Amino acid sequence: MKQNIKKIVLTGGPCAGKSTAMSIITQQLENIGWKVFICQEAATYLFKAGTEISEKGLSPKVFQEQIILHQIHEENFLQTIAQQHTYENVVMLLDRGVMDGMAYVPKEEFISILEKHKYDIVSIRDKRYDAIFHLVTAAYGAEQFYTLENNETRKESIEEARMIDDKTKNVWIGHPHMRVIDNSTSFKQKVDRLIKEIFSVLGLPIPQRIERKFTIEMPDITKLDIPYQVIDIQQHYLLGHTTKEHTRIRQRGQNGSYTYYHTKKINIRGGVNIELEDKISQEQYYDLLPTADPNLVPIVKERICFLWENQYFEMDIFKNRWKGTCMLQIKLTEQQQEIILPPWIKTIKEVTEDSQYSNYELAKK
Repeated sequence: MKQNIKKIVLTGGPCAGKSTAMSIITQQLENIGWKVFICQEAATYLFKAGTEISEKGLSPKVFQEQIILHQIHEENFLQTIAQQHTYENVVMLLDRGVMDGMAYVPKEEFISILEKHKYDIVSIRDKRYDAIFHLVTAAYGAEQFYTLENNETRKESIEEARMIDDKTKNVWIGHPHMRVIDNSTSFKQKVDRLIKEIFSVLGLPIPQRIERKFTIEMPDITKLDIPYQVIDIQQHYLLGHTTKEHTRIRQRGQNGSYTYYHTKKINIRGGVNIELEDKISQEQYYDLLPTADPNLVPIVKERICFLWENQYFEMDIFKNRWKGTCMLQIKLTEQQQEIILPPWIKTIKEVTEDSQYSNYELAKK
């Protein structure tokens, strides 16, 4: 039996509702036969154990180094335990992930810690986790519910909570499956939206992906006054495809460090697809390369990932086919979900339902 283990990070600012959400999600998943393991927040554990950030205690950098090492150890340990169970479908719910540490120390210090222990941003952000869900702090939009009472280690004011929320949100930009769950609805509806997103990642009941796509004028990336990440992507389509169904392999990464994916995509209708995606090893990727269809050109593109109004956008700049073409896309959970395009984006036209703008069509010689 091949065990299916998904690692999902719940992150966000103080008083975002992670603990309550984890309890509800656990019940929902276990009710349908999934086994759930929960990895507790490393910082809370260390603070409760007596760790101090002070002159007589640890410096912020040393503290974050210990957080990283503890987090990685706990995640690896819990995954080993999960693999010793005989459940076919397993979810590891993680109260924060390793990248959260970069919100608390300068980026250069965080990267130096990773390099000291033979890690890099791509391996820590993309390879370790299947999805990232950022729950926005109650300090943004639900201030009347912001409280310090349900966590004895929480000491942040509303302003500090907002600052931490922004920093925590920005460090995860670049992950292929990041979503922001804001406070635009009641807390119950907030958790319902989160559950729907998680079920989509797990393929329950059907992993439908709703996308909106736009061709846009090429913006000047150097003038973007928001956090963003530039991701290099190369993908190949394998033999045995049709107009409605195809399989691809993808190399995705930064600075020479990559993650690899095998994806089967089935088109239901314009903008709505079923995606069955698995992470694969570099060896598996290169083993599959000879089965790429020689009549389809590899797609090479830069993907600019950024957040706008708590929505996660991906802007693709094509490097070989349709060189210079720029396309903006956003993934949704509802067909009629409202989107807010950044004012600095100059849209040429929406191409959600125009199949000629699919990557598959672009790959045709």
